Amino acid sequence: MDALMQILCAGFGGAFGAMLRFALSKNFDSAALPWGTLAANTAASFFLGIAPILARGDGLANLFFSAGFCAALSTFSSLAWQIYAMIRRGRVLKGAMYAAFTVVAGMCAYALAAAAAGIL
Repeated sequence: MDALMQILCAGFGGAFGAMLRFALSKNFDSAALPWGTLAANTAASFFLGIAPILARGDGLANLFFSAGFCAALSTFSSLAWQIYAMIRRGRVLKGAMYAAFTVVAGMCAYALAAAAAGIL
């Protein structure tokens, strides 16, 4: 595989993932709870689980979906910042529960998709 093609596939996938993440955060994050970030991270985990099916054995398509789209859709930095903001506002339990729920939701979404894809 040509290195430039690999970079371009990951980059184009990343562009689509970043745009979707931005749209989810902009439209669904709220002061009460960052629902958009939760949705983005959970969706990214799910899509990563079905990436082998979407790619159909094509290495470049797999890079597009996994290293590009899913990587840009998920957002650990926003998650960390949002949890920190909750804790700083005195909502320690809410921040801890949000962190735990995000991790569990992501793992379940990945496991569901990977099982459906036959890789788990």
